Amino acid sequence: MALYLSQVLNKMLRLTISLIVFATQLCVGQNMVSGTVVDELGFPLYKAAIQIGDSDEVAYTDYEGNFTLESSKEFHWKVTVSSQGFEPEYYFVLSSGSMETIVLKFDVDIEELISSGSSSAENGGKTESPRDPDVPRF
Repeated sequence: MALYLSQVLNKMLRLTISLIVFATQLCVGQNMVSGTVVDELGFPLYKAAIQIGDSDEVAYTDYEGNFTLESSKEFHWKVTVSSQGFEPEYYFVLSSGSMETIVLKFDVDIEELISSGSSSAENGGKTESPRDPDVPRF
């Protein structure tokens, strides 16, 4: 009888340890947010970075602008969303789930580009560039 009781307790101990290990693995990395990053025109941004604070925890958008950011850090994240040629955006994330669509603004003022383009249009679409005196013009 004592041998049987010992075997049952041994199995129960193994089962309890297995459940604890399994539950611990489920808890790691369960904090997650997802979303989409687009530009001002609504086009998805590829390889935009979504970073938690100053940490090394970064996710990048796919070709459709979608991302999923997972972390073992507790919520109230300060998230920076950035991409080359765009102004960074900052968000506070309080819980898991889906974020609203994030719109990044162009780093250069579009009206500035349009006005510089209209001045070149006045020149017949030609822009003046410095001329090297050693290179003959044709």
